[in-house]
Amino acid sequence: MAGNNRRSRRTVLKYGGAAGMVGLAGCADVLGGGGSDDVRVIVPYSEGGGTDIYARQLAPVMAEELDVSVEIDNVVGSGTIQGMNELYQADTDGSTVGVINGPSILYIMRPDLLEFDYLDFESAGAFARTVFVISAHPDDDIDDYQDLVDRYQDGEFTEFGGLTIGEGQWLVANLMRDIHGLEFESYVAYSSSGELAQANASEEIPSGNPTETTLEEFIGDELLEPVVATASDGSPTLPDVPTFEDEGFDPLPYGDFSRGLLFPPDTDEDILEEWEAALETAVESEEIQDWSDDSGNMVEFNDREWWQEEWTEGPERIEAAIEEEASVEDYRDEVEEDED
Repeated sequence: MAGNNRRSRRTVLKYGGAAGMVGLAGCADVLGGGGSDDVRVIVPYSEGGGTDIYARQLAPVMAEELDVSVEIDNVVGSGTIQGMNELYQADTDGSTVGVINGPSILYIMRPDLLEFDYLDFESAGAFARTVFVISAHPDDDIDDYQDLVDRYQDGEFTEFGGLTIGEGQWLVANLMRDIHGLEFESYVAYSSSGELAQANASEEIPSGNPTETTLEEFIGDELLEPVVATASDGSPTLPDVPTFEDEGFDPLPYGDFSRGLLFPPDTDEDILEEWEAALETAVESEEIQDWSDDSGNMVEFNDREWWQEEWTEGPERIEAAIEEEASVEDYRDEVEEDED
């Protein structure tokens, strides 16, 4: 088993976007009669990551549609567990919404760590599919993915960066190790793709797997270079980046995820429908479409039913795909060993 090294930093990153309250002159009660026009938007990742970037773009547009004010709250702890736990326990009056990635890999790897029933969350639609992209520092002159694998096998590179142990980027790194031979010695965990990309750009680590959303700006500023996209159909944001198959490697059983809105269990249907409608309006608005065109970050609305099915049935589908190439139980053991 490769060594694990966890790091967490709460610095404000260049690509973090505006912080704090997104104020709007709303005077309506919270949907469902909570008696307040303030809505807390929980993002269970630190500032500067892809989910945070999307949340800060979409939240003001949805808030204007609903005539409320929203406050972005980056709740980070034990990966996404603390943020999802706070969302699970929140009032069901529409005053708290989560912007969350799914399906959750942590639910596959360590369901015993969750203090809530993962399947009980209510959905209000999804807005993007996102791919991980392997990154490298320009000074290292990585020719292609084979060159990167060779440098790890030769011992030139020893550390590989991702997010919390047991979550999606950790899984991708381990699949690359076990299927492609990317023999890193130490996995370095960060709390967002923004922190991860910043660490790669500062040469704290030689390579990592940030989301395409985060990496796009680092590429534009010539701070990082993309090596390969982790999904078989490539990166929507960085379409010129090759896939594993393009590079002559087998595809991975997991390499992308969706982003959507979740609410506490038993949230009223009327509230969910209003947020679903607001999300669809926001995604299709000129403001968000222009941002998507300018940034390259894909937006695509999927309804509540689609997102609920993806959230609840996705883990079983992903676990079955992993078992065809590797051992889920072995990965669970690695996560448990790290916890010990």
